[in-house]
Amino acid sequence: MERLKVKVQPLFILYVFLCIYFGWYNDIFYYIVVLYLHEYGHYIMLRKLGYDSVGMVFAVYGSSLKTCNHYKPKDEILISIAGPIVNVILIICTIALWWVFPTTYMFTRSFVICNAVVM
Repeated sequence: MERLKVKVQPLFILYVFLCIYFGWYNDIFYYIVVLYLHEYGHYIMLRKLGYDSVGMVFAVYGSSLKTCNHYKPKDEILISIAGPIVNVILIICTIALWWVFPTTYMFTRSFVICNAVVM
């Protein structure tokens, strides 16, 4: 499997620096991780179905995969659902972590919220 090329737009970098400046370290970190994992879910399904991807782009409005293909309708549905499924799995795993280690709630609450928003 080839490496996924990730591009970051300059305005997104400015946004990250502004978030760090205002003290939103955890939130911006969680959103970047969640966006990456969400798009990586789309990418895995894309590759599994035999399509190619040019790369992933992080922008202020979110992130997206760049492709050159036209998909079959059935494959397009599977690719579209793959990202939110990753978010659901992350939410379930984090909530299960709360049951095992309740003290992690205060550190991972924002992670669950970020997953729900991106989903």
